[in-house]
Amino acid sequence: MIKNICLAQANFMTIKAHIEKVKDEVYKCVHCGFCLTACPTYLVSGQELESPRGRISLMKATLESQIEPDEKTFQHWDRCIQCRACEPACPSGVNYGMLIESTKSGMKEVKSKSFSYIIIFNLIIKLSISKWFINLNSTIFRIYN
Repeated sequence: MIKNICLAQANFMTIKAHIEKVKDEVYKCVHCGFCLTACPTYLVSGQELESPRGRISLMKATLESQIEPDEKTFQHWDRCIQCRACEPACPSGVNYGMLIESTKSGMKEVKSKSFSYIIIFNLIIKLSISKWFINLNSTIFRIYN
């Protein structure tokens, strides 16, 4: 239990450090909502947290230690397709691309430390280069054609 708490705290500090690098951009956002109509993930989902404004709110809450990012927070950040359509719509000139890149970089660092991520990643690598897997895929492909 204590190990999990320490790990969660370390993950929080990692994400926070990455967002801290671009905090000036976080605080540039005035939450006007002009980005909403430009964001494809918001247009599809209709959820505030699936918009640049919502994601920036999560970043700000992380910076101010109001939340500790969890898997749901990661999902909201991860669903950004980084098209940057929101940037020209922003009257404050928020460089959203820089924000989401820094945040996703922190997420990648946290995930790469995860034991399950390491196991699954290694399994996929080993499986994908094995002769058995390549032969199976070749057979399936021949049957499909």
